[in-house]
Amino acid sequence: MKEIVTPQQSNHPLTNHFATNNGNPTANNVANGNNQRRYAVLSTEWISTIGEELGMHPLPDSVLKRLAEDASYRLREVLHKCATRLKHSKRKKLTSTDVNAVITNLCDADPVLGTSDQMPIYHNEAKVFVPQENFIDLTNKSLNPTNFSQSSSPFIQETEICDVKLVEARHSYAKKALKTLFNGSQKTFQVLLNDCASNPHLGGEGVVDTLISTARSTVISNNAQYTRVTTRTCQLIIAIACNSEAVYPYHLYS
Repeated sequence: MKEIVTPQQSNHPLTNHFATNNGNPTANNVANGNNQRRYAVLSTEWISTIGEELGMHPLPDSVLKRLAEDASYRLREVLHKCATRLKHSKRKKLTSTDVNAVITNLCDADPVLGTSDQMPIYHNEAKVFVPQENFIDLTNKSLNPTNFSQSSSPFIQETEICDVKLVEARHSYAKKALKTLFNGSQKTFQVLLNDCASNPHLGGEGVVDTLISTARSTVISNNAQYTRVTTRTCQLIIAIACNSEAVYPYHLYS
């Protein structure tokens, strides 16, 4: 992909199988005054080979030419960015870090980490390189028992998936319930008890945990004295425990 500056148009187009003008000597010339810039272009045969490898074959000639021009432009752009990076850093040696930085920033692509462990094998009859393939006996593989080893004890962890509005509503419900517990009237507190005993949505995250932990702390801090708050706390715990649709045993034993 070397840039060539000549005073006049050359009559000898590139014939390399990798870079060529694809039969159009004027497609890759850029006029600039009296000079002309000629660029090498990836050949349509090379693009067709890649398409065949990816399972896209055959491709029309017009598509092959457009893909060859686009790939050539992208490659020239990458090379130009690499040269600019070396110029700005005042270095002469191009490293893989420079190329990966240009590719990831310019093309939004994954970095190139090198070739695979096993190189392709050359097939003499077809004169092509093919990946190494290992034959597997599916009968033996399917009949042999599979043994799995587990290093740690199995456990199950669940996380409730809900939206933000629902979480805010549950936290607001818990705050209002605590206010009713400590400062609410007896009529309002009775409405809270009835709701805690029958509300099927009470078991959501942030409601039962908050109410049970607060009730437990209140009973412990009052040293089992029969105060108004202690009595209400015990009634609240009984109401929550009676709600079998929303409350699970781990809420009560946690």
